Amino acid sequence: SSTLPEVGVVVFDSFQKITIASGAIPGLFAQQSPNELIGRRMQETILPEFREDWDAYIRTALAGEQHFFSDHWGGWRAEVYVGPVRNDQGE
Repeated sequence: SSTLPEVGVVVFDSFQKITIASGAIPGLFAQQSPNELIGRRMQETILPEFREDWDAYIRTALAGEQHFFSDHWGGWRAEVYVGPVRNDQGE
């Protein structure tokens, strides 16, 4: 039998404030409930041991770069996309 991976989505704005969070977000964040992330700054929600790496991911995403990579957090394997997401107005 095959299982589909769980999907987690976190979107932050140009001020690094989380505007959308949903789904499975284990291992990377101090809070396990997506609702607890909304309205907080991305870097204050990420566990300390991952913050240095995520400083770079966040900075490059805000500069318009895209990154796809695999990572492991707390026993979870994740396929990750970090990059710009635009609304219908292109913002």
